[in-house]
Amino acid sequence: MKEIAVQIEHLNRINQMILIQLDNDEPSGPMIQREMNQRQLVIQKLSQSIDSTDIDTLSEKERKTLLRFFDEFEMLDREIQAKLKELLNKQKVNLASASSKRKAEDEYFTFKKE
Repeated sequence: MKEIAVQIEHLNRINQMILIQLDNDEPSGPMIQREMNQRQLVIQKLSQSIDSTDIDTLSEKERKTLLRFFDEFEMLDREIQAKLKELLNKQKVNLASASSKRKAEDEYFTFKKE
């Protein structure tokens, strides 16, 4: 049980680091990618630990503790997904704006040449 709890806590810390990075004005893509890769490794280890643990032997207190950690993980995961969606939408708006600006500049210079 302790190994699972430690891994979930580690996973939640990684998720918090990702959220901190996503909250920055200029999120670091490489940093987020590194944390996401680390997150995936921890999830794989956690899966192996869960598979090798007889859940039926856990006490009620241990189950509640693990459930609390998993609930925190789910909440942080939803926050990450929401932030990534928000960031993607901002980038779409920025790209559309830059594209419109570029088109307007091209039309201006084309008109100016005539």
